[in-house]
Amino acid sequence: MLESLMRKFTFLGLCIEIMTDAISLSKLSKLQRHNVGNMKDMISELPEGVLLYILSFLPTKDAVRTTILAKTWRYLWTHLSVFDFEVFCHQHGSKPKQKSENRLINQVDNLLQRSNRVERLCIKVRGTIDAQKATSLLSNTLLHKVPDLKLSIEIEYINDMFVLPNSFSASQSLNNLYLEFDFNLNIGDDICFPSLKTLYLSHICFVNEKSAQRLLSGCPVLQELTLFRCSLLNVKQINVAMSALRKLTIEGLGLGYPFHNCTIKFDVGNLLSLSYTINPAINFFLVNPTSIVDASIHLRHLYQQNEQLHIQSVIELLSRLSSVKTLSLSNYILQCLNYAKDTLHLLPSFDNLMHLDVFLDYFRTTNEALASILCKTPKLEVLHINKGSSLFFDEGWTSNSLPCCLKSSLKLCFISNFHGNEDEIRSVQFLLENATVLEYINIFCSEYLSLNLEELADVRNQLQHLGLGRRCIIKLQ
Repeated sequence: MLESLMRKFTFLGLCIEIMTDAISLSKLSKLQRHNVGNMKDMISELPEGVLLYILSFLPTKDAVRTTILAKTWRYLWTHLSVFDFEVFCHQHGSKPKQKSENRLINQVDNLLQRSNRVERLCIKVRGTIDAQKATSLLSNTLLHKVPDLKLSIEIEYINDMFVLPNSFSASQSLNNLYLEFDFNLNIGDDICFPSLKTLYLSHICFVNEKSAQRLLSGCPVLQELTLFRCSLLNVKQINVAMSALRKLTIEGLGLGYPFHNCTIKFDVGNLLSLSYTINPAINFFLVNPTSIVDASIHLRHLYQQNEQLHIQSVIELLSRLSSVKTLSLSNYILQCLNYAKDTLHLLPSFDNLMHLDVFLDYFRTTNEALASILCKTPKLEVLHINKGSSLFFDEGWTSNSLPCCLKSSLKLCFISNFHGNEDEIRSVQFLLENATVLEYINIFCSEYLSLNLEELADVRNQLQHLGLGRRCIIKLQ
């Protein structure tokens, strides 16, 4: 092991010296004639900054192992600024698991006591750890003013309660926090994140309305918030004002038993980017959403028995996003709109929309909804269609009923997962004939088409024939 590490460091050290012109070509030639086993330990004589630069390329566990190399290396790893700990706690037998937990906690404590320059700390526990140990681990990191903290752990029992340490209220230096675990999370009265700018919560269950409200309200300068597959228990209403928030991502937000409707209101007067997966059981309201530039809206599943509820949620949310410049819609959203043909007139005109990203399904059920949206995007310049195997524009359009964006603004069209079937070829022809200012059509082949070279050549010839004499460039890749 020692010889292997020395070989790695010898190579890295030589590379650094070459880049900084620290050694001459003659010295390099001399070093190459010696075997690692009998050469002088020149790596340990390098300046500390260079040695730390070498260590920064290694995983934390390998950086810690360098303590056996020589006296110079004994505590060198503690002077790094980024650490990534990962430990596996055995699930069979309490003694091995407890030993792993204690070794992890002691290792982190040792690091924090010796170093005052930790900028980013990642701790991932594979296996299980009880809530009390997790609380202790988090408290220790906060006391040492770590600005960027990521903690990903599993729990001993699904009903374990994790109480956020009160030391959070004194954590003036914490800028980025990532928490991922299945604990039931309880938030105390005095919790506050005075300097927190990024908060990522994954698989966390808020046990009551107060906990969710306190946590989200206790971030006065938060700029980016992500809630990934989190749950709300006994939560009926949350009202949060986050004036500094610029990016909001909510995916898979659910309600625990007993099931009930929940209302969440975000007052986000300066929000720029929104990514939201709709849960019809949650009434999601955006207050002052006019600043949003980029929105991505998804529907996780579409159940026909809840069709009306889905439609209402989609229409209401899109109506608040009329000012966006970039919009991405999933295939379930388009299916939902297609079911609501009688209510499509309720959709707003997206007067500022310049980039539209849509995902079509394997059938034609979403194309009519897409056509309706195009009629409400007068300034659209870029259209990206990510599809299954169906793409077919409405042949019933007349010159007077064509969306105005086709005639006056659409310049770029991207089509992904292109199979080259008859409907798709006809859709490309439709675009060429009706999108009068279109400059480029970039087509990305499906895996099926890419592997069938003969069929690919035929599709390429058809597209080239369609493009003859036209100013629009068709690119198949």
